[in-house]
Amino acid sequence: MHKRLPAGTWSQWTRSTWRALLALSALQLSACAQGVHELGAPPTEPPPPDTNGPCAVQPEEDLSLDLPTWDLKVAQADWDALHEDVYADVEVPAALCAQGQSYAIELELQGSSTRRLAKKSFDLKWKRGAELQAWPYDDAPPPEPVAIRKLFLKAMGKDQSLIREALGFDLYRALGYATPHTGFVNLRINGAYWGLYATIEPVNAAYVTARGYPEGGRLYKGVRKHGSRADFAPGRDLTRAFETELGPKADSDQDDDMDEQPADPPEGEEPDESPDAFEPQMMEEGAPKSEQEAHEEAGLPDEYAALERLVDRLQHTPLEQGEFEVQVDPIFSLTAYYDRMLWVAFTQNGDAVAQNFFLYHTGTEEAEHWYQLPWDSDISFGADYRDVEGVVDTARSPLVDGGNYFSRRMLKISGLRSRYVERSLGVLDEQLLEAQGLSRLVDYRARLSNDLELDRARWQRTTEPSTAFDRIEAFISERGAVLRQALSEL
Repeated sequence: MHKRLPAGTWSQWTRSTWRALLALSALQLSACAQGVHELGAPPTEPPPPDTNGPCAVQPEEDLSLDLPTWDLKVAQADWDALHEDVYADVEVPAALCAQGQSYAIELELQGSSTRRLAKKSFDLKWKRGAELQAWPYDDAPPPEPVAIRKLFLKAMGKDQSLIREALGFDLYRALGYATPHTGFVNLRINGAYWGLYATIEPVNAAYVTARGYPEGGRLYKGVRKHGSRADFAPGRDLTRAFETELGPKADSDQDDDMDEQPADPPEGEEPDESPDAFEPQMMEEGAPKSEQEAHEEAGLPDEYAALERLVDRLQHTPLEQGEFEVQVDPIFSLTAYYDRMLWVAFTQNGDAVAQNFFLYHTGTEEAEHWYQLPWDSDISFGADYRDVEGVVDTARSPLVDGGNYFSRRMLKISGLRSRYVERSLGVLDEQLLEAQGLSRLVDYRARLSNDLELDRARWQRTTEPSTAFDRIEAFISERGAVLRQALSEL
């Protein structure tokens, strides 16, 4: 059952005004009008429709915030529904004020193990024709009018700096690849300061269209929550290792991204939250196909046929450089995969070796191609997933072998291994990642330090912003040397 928040948080919010939010249409009427209803005890009957939207809610504290602030307005009953079962993916109506404009939205919890934390992440959705018109990201907005129908407000509950995911994407872009947009806003819920959040663009139909990828493809998200791993190993049940919802006929009104909701663990056990790089469970060629056997009679669904072809090719192409260059490289870029391996290694993103990435498939069996898209990189740059206040040593988990079945299989080929090492050392020698990382860190430190300190006080973390940023700076400065040594021994 939902446990009510302690005094000083939700207790101020149980007011007659909030009951009226059950009617979405009323939320947008006179959204930026002045004044609010008289505060009072929860009524036995719903009050008249609220004509004062989220832009009229007065903050409970006068805080000096540097970054934009969004006001979220949620009814007590709807808040309770979100928290009754945090893994139920319940959607509730809410209202949002962003840059002075009021919007009726659908609100849902977002994330995986972090749903159990007090500061939760949120999935915000706008209706067609009533999209978000304010640009919520750090990148420059596009020239055409903004019309955003979905974004994530991520609490970054396991990152005391809140910047690791954005910084990871910055470095991936430095290598020449597209990534989700990121930004930062403060959040108030029913007038109470709720902290600093990262705004993250979802990977969905709108994302691939905006990036100019060929249309009509299908997205597959690598996951680890259904008892399998997206490491391309023999015996993996692809329907558990990859989620897919986006296809040529997908309904654009659907929630066409897949949140990281874990499967229920066996009774008495905790969910598996450890990054694969730290507790690897690799499968070698010829391993028993226990996961696959359960699906052999029924066969894979049609939407997994293309993925099955790719995985079969990655597993069974002969271990010869020429064979890989002819059979694999034209449809699944080895150069792009080398760069992703280096990015995972440099950022120490052990959570990405067998999950937390997307594959986008386009074309037909006769002429197809696979694009590798990054996702979820907050457990990186020394972040300790076991302890939000802790750090992992820079020298730990070099990850230069890719950390999964396919990368290790590919590196058995001396010519491909030499290409990968040469390309990676070239990037490291140019100090491209160090320069980009340290430059972006300076910007984040300057813009976020004030608001991050208020967030730290709100959620009672012990690590000060200056310390959090200093740790990342030291990591970036030292990681290159760790990788150079590891690559020389590969």
